[in-house]
Amino acid sequence: MSTAAQAPRRVVAPTQAQRLAAAPGGSAWVSANAGSGKTRVLIHRVARLLLAGARPERILCLTYTRAAAAEMQTRLFAELGTWAMLPDAPLAAEIAALEGAEIAATPQRLALARQLFARALETPGGLRIQTIHAFCEHLLRRFPVEAAVSPRFQVADERQSAALERALRAGLAGDAAARPVFDRIAGRVAETTMDGLIGAIAAARHHLPRDPAEVIERLAPHFDPTVLSGDTAAVKAAAVARLDERELHALAASFAVGGSSAQKLAPALAAAVAVSQDDPVARFEHLAKVALKQDGDPRTAERLITKTMQQAEPATLLRFEAMRATIVAAQGALLAMGAAERARDLGTFAAHYLSAFEAAKAGAGLLDFDDMIARTAALLTRAEMAAWVLYKLDGGLDHILVDEAQDTAPAQWQVIGAL
Repeated sequence: MSTAAQAPRRVVAPTQAQRLAAAPGGSAWVSANAGSGKTRVLIHRVARLLLAGARPERILCLTYTRAAAAEMQTRLFAELGTWAMLPDAPLAAEIAALEGAEIAATPQRLALARQLFARALETPGGLRIQTIHAFCEHLLRRFPVEAAVSPRFQVADERQSAALERALRAGLAGDAAARPVFDRIAGRVAETTMDGLIGAIAAARHHLPRDPAEVIERLAPHFDPTVLSGDTAAVKAAAVARLDERELHALAASFAVGGSSAQKLAPALAAAVAVSQDDPVARFEHLAKVALKQDGDPRTAERLITKTMQQAEPATLLRFEAMRATIVAAQGALLAMGAAERARDLGTFAAHYLSAFEAAKAGAGLLDFDDMIARTAALLTRAEMAAWVLYKLDGGLDHILVDEAQDTAPAQWQVIGAL
């Protein structure tokens, strides 16, 4: 079996691509700019295979879009149809250009070339030039038990998928288990962007959990356990506990008689030292106003601590920097907690949504395009019957040609690689 997917990548110019089409058997991969002749190379390889005696039904051509598949079939039929009508000399020249001048166009080969158009037309089911989605649909219908799909599944179009998404969105808003996280997500995104968020979740669904309990497991390798706990009060209390009470009082006294910038922050410092030590969260909030600007960036000590303040109390700068460093470190942990909370909410929302989405599709007997790709990849690579399915396919295919493969779709490459 010759396949383009498993061969090393070759970058060729159009003239080289034309020579590649005339090369003997084997696998090749062509990378070139749009309009430089890649599809023409593929069509010429199909024509060469047919001239070499390959049966049309044992050649599979895969592309990405229906338009590309239709164009390939139209161009191949046009080529073979032209051969059927050409006199001997022009036809011999066509074959020589296709196969290489060293291969003689014998009367037998000329006769075969004229018959190829009729053979292609008479092939049961037509030439196998398909989109990868159509191929996957055919495979799943042929092996429904092995793929664990309903033999009567229907392919969901964009209209059906959109209707399902709208119904699920309304359902989540009324579901007691999903409502809290739905409300939090809705509070973070605009109404106009909710559809985009749901679309992004649907596009990445094969990488996302269906069980909300699994979300924390997925996040655990990326966040410290303290951050995942979400206990912001504990972080603030721990930061305040690291500060020396006498140093804070001394710093507050310096700010009270300092420059204009320091005096603006003096009330917050005074409130921090005045608040009870039994309320560390309130003390942290007051200190954060002194250590951090409104945008969260640390305040610059040199702009607050004037030379006069330094002369009056030389330790003022060090006291401020020590307090600021403690608050900044705690603020970093709080920001990480916020990120973890948003990630947890997003993952939980996605789990609720995708679980309901999959159940709704299963109930209606629907598979969308991404489902077909994913289930076919699983069928050919991970299913218990994968070897059997590949054996049956191998018995019906001799050549696979791939046009316009999508290198950003790993699941599609799993399908191609398995073939």
